[in-house]
Order: sequence, then C-alpha cells, then structure tokens
Amino acid sequence: DKFKSAESFLRLWRNEALRVFHDRLISQEDKQLVNNRLAELVEQRFPTLAQHTLKSPILFGDFRTAVSVLLGEGDGDLRLYEDVGDYTTIKPIFEEILALYNAKRKGMTLVFFEDALEHLTRIHRAVRLPQGNCLLVGVGGSGKQSLSRLAAYTAGCEVFEITLTRGYDEVSFRDDLKKLYGMLGSDNKK
Repeated sequence: DKFKSAESFLRLWRNEALRVFHDRLISQEDKQLVNNRLAELVEQRFPTLAQHTLKSPILFGDFRTAVSVLLGEGDGDLRLYEDVGDYTTIKPIFEEILALYNAKRKGMTLVFFEDALEHLTRIHRAVRLPQGNCLLVGVGGSGKQSLSRLAAYTAGCEVFEITLTRGYDEVSFRDDLKKLYGMLGSDNKK
C-alpha cells in the first residue's frame, strides 16, 4: 500500500537489489559493476522512470515512527518500510532516537555523517528482517558497535554480548548460550 506508483516501486526494487547483492561485495570494482548493471536494466526497461529510480541516496527504512514506538505511544506492529528521502530527513530522526537511547542506557556520542547514516539504515534493515543478522567487518573504533547498538534499539531489539575473559571456555560459551536462549524464549525478547 505504501508504493502506489511505478516510480516508487522501481526505487524499492533497486534498494532491495542493492541491499541483497551490493552490500555483500567487498571490492569497489564489483560494487560498481552491480550499480552499472542495475542502471543499465532500469534505463533499458523503464527509460521514463530512470531519473527518479537512479537518484541517490537510496535510503529505505521503517524508523519514521520509531520514536513514538520507543516512547510507547505508537503501534509497534505498524512500522511501514518506506523511502525516507535523503540524509537531511533521517538525521534528526536518528538524533532523537539517540537521545532516547542515551536517556535509558549508557550514553553514546555519535556524529551522524552520511556514511554513518547509510550504515545505520542498512544495519537496521538487517536486524528487522525475520532471523536478521549481519557481520560487520572493519577497523576498531570505526563505530560498528555503536551503530549496531543504536540500530538494535531502534528496531526494538536487545543486544546480547559475549565478553571474552582469560578463563572463557566451552562451558562458559554454553552458559552464555543458555542466557541468550532464555532471553529469546522465555522472556520473549528480540
């Protein structure tokens, strides 16, 4: 119901193709190949819609209503996945969500530059999928953990973290898994 025009539906298709294929690639050449192929397909099959469909940035999410849901005012089940526009549109939303996060948990200081906002929307999308998960690889101190925590909070999920110590062994790992499964099963947490 949210995507009523051909332009918006084609833009959604491009976003999902980028999330499924492009986001898993590591070389810039491969990423450019996917972008070029998508652009070629759109321009061949839908020349009148190409300009709107290929417009960047391409940011989709269901976090416009996240603030009201996190405050307990909105319906948590009715979060519509939509084209959220550009960085200037989503930056204040995530700044407000960060303020709510900091009020409830240990405070984080984040700078929402364009790449951080893009990564945040991607992590949030992955976490919101059924059995969603993602592996974030990069240098330490680049914000992976902070963005993951904020994305999980935005999605209404809890973060479970294993802390490795000197005596951490298989028994400790099994105990951690029991705690995690208890959270997921009996406590009904996400």
